[in-house]
Amino acid sequence: MTSALQRTKAFSRAAKRRARLRKGDSMHQRRITRTGLSALVLCAALVAAPDTGWSQTRKEDNSMSQSNAGPLDPAVAKALAKYDADRDLDSLQSASDEAARHDGDALADPDEAHARGMQRLANWSAILARFKRDIDPHFDPEKRPSTRITPPGPEGLQYMAGVDPKDVEDPVLRDKYLDAIKKNNELIKNYGFLSRLERLHRVILEKATNSVADAHQTLGLSPQEIAAVLQQADLQPGDRTVLLKAAGG
Repeated sequence: MTSALQRTKAFSRAAKRRARLRKGDSMHQRRITRTGLSALVLCAALVAAPDTGWSQTRKEDNSMSQSNAGPLDPAVAKALAKYDADRDLDSLQSASDEAARHDGDALADPDEAHARGMQRLANWSAILARFKRDIDPHFDPEKRPSTRITPPGPEGLQYMAGVDPKDVEDPVLRDKYLDAIKKNNELIKNYGFLSRLERLHRVILEKATNSVADAHQTLGLSPQEIAAVLQQADLQPGDRTVLLKAAGG
């Protein structure tokens, strides 16, 4: 009798343990299920959400690509570097010749045509920026410096204009005369440079105008693209206006 009762109690305790285990497994499974569902929802949210950082970067990149010109033609860059080094106006002329070298050439590939057009704008922007930097707005071509100056000196010691400094006896006056000659030679040199620079500017601006118009008509650049580049370029206002008009802007 006692043995049967013990077996019954043992069976009852085993049944309770199995019940507790089943309950624990069920709760664990529910936790796993809830965790899995949460992960799935989070993944779905991440997939659906737009990548604002990338989108914003792309928008900025697109905006920059529409307003920035391409790299300079190496031949143009080389000629401009020489001009910057020694103010050789022939180098500035060579840069403009290189910038207009492919005017009128049509390209079948739209991407290649666009790249060449943007490079052309970069070339002309760089060339014309030199004129803005170097042209003196106060230069008057009608005011030519004298080629012969009179040595300084008090009344009674005046010399004829252009006299040889060696003929000026007073050493103080001679030094002042030599200094005046040096300054006048600089004026003559600057006058010659600025006169040629202004004449060259008129020639090159006309060439640039035709070249920019060709970038629109032959290479397919839109007036808006051209205007965006020219507005950012360091140009004289008059030059910018002429080029915008040539591009239909």
